[in-house]
Amino acid sequence: MKHYSKLKVYKGSNLVIKDDYSVGYSYKWYEILKTVKGVVVLNTYHYSKTTIKHIYKIRNLMYEKNVEYEALEFPQGLQNKSAALDHYGRKIKEIQSKIDNPRTRKVDFYKEELKMYQKKVDLTNALF
Repeated sequence: MKHYSKLKVYKGSNLVIKDDYSVGYSYKWYEILKTVKGVVVLNTYHYSKTTIKHIYKIRNLMYEKNVEYEALEFPQGLQNKSAALDHYGRKIKEIQSKIDNPRTRKVDFYKEELKMYQKKVDLTNALF
């Protein structure tokens, strides 16, 4: 991503991030990066190949600049907490049904995945 010092932004194709990491947009409307309560949050929910590329570019930028961030999944952008909580609720329900299935072999894996999603719900509620 190219840095434009006069504009104080990083730009890539259809991706703009303020150089203080306060906010970043994919396609000018989808909030993909945001600083909330002093924590940089990256939206890792991807709905297209382009969004996957944008997430990849941002992760590389964060790595290059040594910026720590939290990865959360917000299907409708970081501006929509309720959609994220609905998404997490569906994921947790799906994982719990796999754990409850007597034919499931990877119960320990799913229990760890369940803990991860519960932590994401807690972090979402704490930050937004």
